[in-house]
Amino acid sequence: MSGLLTAPAPRWFTIAAHRPFLEDLAAGVWKESIRGVDDLPEALILVPTRRAARSLAEAFLATAERKA
Repeated sequence: MSGLLTAPAPRWFTIAAHRPFLEDLAAGVWKESIRGVDDLPEALILVPTRRAARSLAEAFLATAERKA
């Protein structure tokens, strides 16, 4: 299977400056994970602050439309 999370490392991606960064990041990663990729818990996403980490977690919850 080839995809976002199964491609050879390192994996670098971009999001256009005018787009909502964390929401697009969460949506892109979630979209790939629902295709059957089991290594989502192994994904490492670096953010600069705890506030950004909380916001990313909220974006994942909104994207997944599930409870934590």
